Amino acid sequence: MRKVTLITVAVALISGCFGLFLLLHLGLAALKNHYPKDYPVPEFTWFCLSHRAWLLAAPVPFVTWLALALRKGTPDSDCAGLFAAVAALYFVALGFMVAIALVLPWAAIIDFLGHTKPT
Repeated sequence: MRKVTLITVAVALISGCFGLFLLLHLGLAALKNHYPKDYPVPEFTWFCLSHRAWLLAAPVPFVTWLALALRKGTPDSDCAGLFAAVAALYFVALGFMVAIALVLPWAAIIDFLGHTKPT
């Protein structure tokens, strides 16, 4: 049962990282179509968009660890819990990074277009 849990967590991490990659790809397309050409993209957003392929390689250490753990035999429940917790923390950190990277330009464009009222 622990093997199934570990494999399920790894598959969820892989599909989640692929989904974040697609989200950044769609964000880049939206920026190209809707962002003013004379206003620069924030540096953090540009970093995330230009390195979005790294998200496809992000689960590699977890898959490697999983393969080594399954090759040695059935991992104990502590090992499975630690693997799931670290994978979840890793994915949440990547998700927040992508969310911030995609929100930053739209906050800047609202200021650029003058839709906010000064207080």
